[in-house]
Amino acid sequence: MKLPKGFVFRKATIRDIETIIELWQKSRIDEGMGKAGESEVCWFISSKIPLIYTGEVCQWFVEKDEVVVATGTVQNFVKTGSITDLFVEEEWRGKGLGTAILEKLEEQVGILGIESLNLRATLETEPYYLRRGWQRHENWPIEKTEAGDAVTLYKTIFPQRKSNSPG
Repeated sequence: MKLPKGFVFRKATIRDIETIIELWQKSRIDEGMGKAGESEVCWFISSKIPLIYTGEVCQWFVEKDEVVVATGTVQNFVKTGSITDLFVEEEWRGKGLGTAILEKLEEQVGILGIESLNLRATLETEPYYLRRGWQRHENWPIEKTEAGDAVTLYKTIFPQRKSNSPG
C-alpha cells in the first residue's frame, strides 16, 4: 500500500462534501452511469452525510500537494462491505494510486471486522481485480452500462483480531 513519493493518504470528512460529490460524479461517468441529476445528488448527500458521521462509510483520499487525485469508499454492512466510488483522476492513472487506495480500503475493513467485500467492475477492468484475489459473483447477472458490461466481484477478508492486552 505504498504511495509514490509526494502522495499522501487522508481520510475524508464531512468538510470534504463538495470534493466527495465531485469525485462521485466523475466515478459515475467512468462507470457508464452518466452524470447524476439534481435529485440524485440530493439523495447522495442525504444518505452519505449521516453514514460518514456514524462511521458506516469510510472514504479515503490520495492527495498530491493538497489536491485530491484519487479516492475510494467502503460502506460497512453487517460483516460485509461494499467498495464504491473508486476513482483516480485521468492524469494520475497508471501510477499505482488505484492499487494503493484499494489496498488501504481492504486494510481498513479488516480492522472493522468485515469478512467480505463487494464491488462493481467493467469486464475491461475485471482482470485487474481478479489478479488481486477478487472473484466474480457467478450468480449475479452482467449489467449493461455505457462504459461496457459490468460485473459484481467479491473478496473474502480476514478480519484482524482486536487485542485486549495493553500496548
